[in-house]
Amino acid sequence: MIDNKNVGDFKFIILEEVISKERKLSNWDNLIMSFKIFIKKINVSPEKWFGIDTSIVEVEKVPITIGRIKKIKLKRVN
Repeated sequence: MIDNKNVGDFKFIILEEVISKERKLSNWDNLIMSFKIFIKKINVSPEKWFGIDTSIVEVEKVPITIGRIKKIKLKRVN
């Protein structure tokens, strides 16, 4: 039998999607993705869904990488 009943320290990690600025989306795709993210923001947060204490929650932003990669032209400056 274990006398010490300490559970330990832990955190819940919530992943939040953001649209990557490095990708090129059509206007329609950009509208759809922006609308999806808007709905997620006005909805109830996952912390409240699961009844998690907000002091043990960390939110990480994850870029959505869809669409073509923008061609970036670099210019040398002396």
